[in-house]
Amino acid sequence: MVRKKKITVKTDNSNWQAPKKRKPRKPMSEEQRVAAAARLEKVREKRKEKNPDYGLSGIAQSLKELSEDHPRHPKKVKKWININKEERDSLRKQLRIKYDKKINNRYNILDVYVRNMQSYLKSGVWTDLFYGVEQEYKIRYVSN
Repeated sequence: MVRKKKITVKTDNSNWQAPKKRKPRKPMSEEQRVAAAARLEKVREKRKEKNPDYGLSGIAQSLKELSEDHPRHPKKVKKWININKEERDSLRKQLRIKYDKKINNRYNILDVYVRNMQSYLKSGVWTDLFYGVEQEYKIRYVSN
């Protein structure tokens, strides 16, 4: 029978002190928020002047060249993603309170739609059968 040797620790933690707590920030007034938003807007405009691809870093190259009036322009798709994420999150809260099959189905549809739109921005390939804020338009296939 093999006996294991007991291990003793020789570290000294007697000097340890808890980290200092940070002082919470004061809430901004409405005028301060407006001023901060204006400053941020100026900085973003300057960055956009220097780099025309500012804000389009995670977007497929083929989508960067689309015109603004294209039905699936990246800016429009980003808005659709935000709107559908908000609706999806509210449905998730409802499901936590009480399970309902219809709400669960709608939640799953929105979840897949949001994922498809995010993959569209990365790859440039629209994989869903519908597009629009509420999936109101249907994709039409054209054969050559």
